[in-house]
Amino acid sequence: MRRSFLCAGLLCASIGCGGSAQGPQTPSTPVPTATPDPHKAGLPPGPVKKLEIGVHFIDINHGADPGTSLRDAYTSGTCGPSAQPCWILFPGEFVQLDADQTNAQGQECQWTDDPTWTEDDPGGAIHVRDNSQKFELRFDVQKPGDVRVQATVDGVVSNELWLRVSGGAKPY
Repeated sequence: MRRSFLCAGLLCASIGCGGSAQGPQTPSTPVPTATPDPHKAGLPPGPVKKLEIGVHFIDINHGADPGTSLRDAYTSGTCGPSAQPCWILFPGEFVQLDADQTNAQGQECQWTDDPTWTEDDPGGAIHVRDNSQKFELRFDVQKPGDVRVQATVDGVVSNELWLRVSGGAKPY
């Protein structure tokens, strides 16, 4: 007597009481399915054509009471060989920069690879914190110095952002 039955998702043939026409069966390994990134859901398609970075917030009392003492970001003078505006920071502040990607139509769009951030900080003026949100760069301001920051996503390089950590009097 010949019977057919499902064996790990495949149709297997069995002959008689236990013999198999195909030999021993090994269970198949399930194929993982990709989980859509919820951050990309609903965004227009790419490719990314432009990437802009900027100061999202500056927290002047992050250690004692996070998020309650924010100050306005401002620039003063120029920094670097391309004479970019310098964003002024002070030791003890906590800062978050954000990156925004757009397609050829100027719409925030889907991306392929998460951004990477580059900090040129020869004097150790900032200390970058670990962060699971890849479109954010979060750091503590430590000591005076100039820092150049850029981000890259899908091969598109952002604008340069120059930060000047001042050793002078804080305006607050």
